Amino acid sequence: MKRTLILMTAVSALFGADFSGEYLMTTIEDAGGKRDNYMKMSFEAGGGYLMMGMPMGNWKYDPQKQQVTITSPMFPEPDVSKVVSLDTKGLVLEHDGERSYYTKLDPRKIAKENPEAPVIGSWNAALNENASMTFTFSLPESFSCKVEDRRDNSTERVKGVWIYDPDNKTVIVAGFKNPLYGKSTIRAFDGNTIELENRGVTITAQKR
Repeated sequence: MKRTLILMTAVSALFGADFSGEYLMTTIEDAGGKRDNYMKMSFEAGGGYLMMGMPMGNWKYDPQKQQVTITSPMFPEPDVSKVVSLDTKGLVLEHDGERSYYTKLDPRKIAKENPEAPVIGSWNAALNENASMTFTFSLPESFSCKVEDRRDNSTERVKGVWIYDPDNKTVIVAGFKNPLYGKSTIRAFDGNTIELENRGVTITAQKR
């Protein structure tokens, strides 16, 4: 009986958090290892499921089975994932041998801290001798980017969302891949020039 109570307490602590809320997916892990995958997800209290702010379907959490089911017009059948862990800090889901890791977001904290970010505005940067980049951080959380490459006369445009961390001087860009995708550290800023280090590469940009 004592062992059962201990087990029930442990399960309650692990899965007792509220599943609904806004999350930042950061990592996917499978047999090939771990890789970054930054996407913003919202599990609305009313049952709506959003990806990068766009309605994608509905969700339902079963705490007894420790699984979440997502139904969407984009899926041929409901997507059922095992809830490996759930607490106030985040969430880990597993589906078909693949685990996805989520950090729970605090919208009020983001609304307070994003306006403090030195990255707000539009910027120009040279990526190399042939490629240039124009990017914009807008409030409350919109990011847009255009990369032009003269070698093949190509232009690529992407959009996403961003989150600023004033304590660590970092900014996370979630969405489609681009030179600032993922976490960047703000190395320097003087009002007109900013240096962002992303995955070991420093991007120096000028305010437009």
